[in-house]
Amino acid sequence: MDKKQRPSKKSAPAPPAPRRRALLLCNGRFKYMPDFRLPGTRKDARNMRLALADPDRARFEVTTLLDKGLWAVRKAIAKACAESQEQDTLLLYYSGTSTKDTEQTLCLPVADTDPEHVAATSIEPEFLLSQMRTSRCQRFVVLIDGCHSGAFFRNSRGIPDGLIAITSCGTDELSADTPEGGAFTQSLLRALTDPRADLDRDGNITVEEAYDYICQDMARRGNASHPQKWIWNLPKPILLVESSVQVFLSYTRTDAKTVDVVVPILQRHGIKVWRDIVGIAGGAKWRDSLVNALAKSSVVLLLMSRDSFVSKWVRRELEFADGRDLPILPIATTDTAAPDWFTLQFGGVQRQIIDLKDLENSCGELARAIRGVVADATQAPRGPRSPTT
Repeated sequence: MDKKQRPSKKSAPAPPAPRRRALLLCNGRFKYMPDFRLPGTRKDARNMRLALADPDRARFEVTTLLDKGLWAVRKAIAKACAESQEQDTLLLYYSGTSTKDTEQTLCLPVADTDPEHVAATSIEPEFLLSQMRTSRCQRFVVLIDGCHSGAFFRNSRGIPDGLIAITSCGTDELSADTPEGGAFTQSLLRALTDPRADLDRDGNITVEEAYDYICQDMARRGNASHPQKWIWNLPKPILLVESSVQVFLSYTRTDAKTVDVVVPILQRHGIKVWRDIVGIAGGAKWRDSLVNALAKSSVVLLLMSRDSFVSKWVRRELEFADGRDLPILPIATTDTAAPDWFTLQFGGVQRQIIDLKDLENSCGELARAIRGVVADATQAPRGPRSPTT
């Protein structure tokens, strides 16, 4: 057979990209207890969905079951576990009232739970764990916001590999619910949006980093419960969200070429950069957008150059930031000398040098420096660490 006639070998199809799934189970209303309601679970469901479905930072495929019955909840749990593959991440979250049965096993009530037969008509943790044990998935996150939730693993028949679980309180503790949501969930949501939760400043907030933040945040706010954490055979931390930091870039048009190569790399490192691409010709609306951008930014980056130091707009931006106690981080591509006015007002600020011949590493170091400045500007919440099981 001629070479041209030989059938070509077809390459194997690429494996599907890992998926991130989240199943939110929230119950605040009960069929057989019409007078008993939890006001915050509806907001827990909404706020957790928005945080986890964020396409830029979290990218979970979120399924929410709010005030659903036992059959619907069990089916959703089984489906999520059965469809999740080895490299996927599956997050299971529960918000509601929970209790213990006569054997001190945790019960997670749902909308049609019968108060006379709570154990028989609630979701039992062992059902959740059994579905995870038979799943191909090896990356599980379990988050439980409910009273006595520390009893989640009591009387279990085995824990699946690759699991990290956080509960809102200990076995004999109660969890607080408010009209704005559970106290634990509110701290969790703050952990997902506060750059200070990124303890190693790598741009990612992991489940373990969120736990550390939650413990400190709840203690600082006077909450009496103690969140608990369990980990089983988890090879590496699981990402919850990417840390969100926005910076305002102060520069002049003559330095646009440098800006054009630096900004995309910073953004790949998870730093959102606001830069003026319109100019003073935009008039009053442009000035309003400039002020709004400064107000929303965590740090001002000053691209140091001869032209930027003589620009009246650069100076105004720095003075505005200084008046708002907004951190200023000077960056430079050369050893540029600062004028007296800058040295007098900002002389103690350490500049960050960008090596144009090694932009990737330089911008990576700059991204870490930015996160460090943000963390130092507002210290992380302090409080006693809770025990880890």
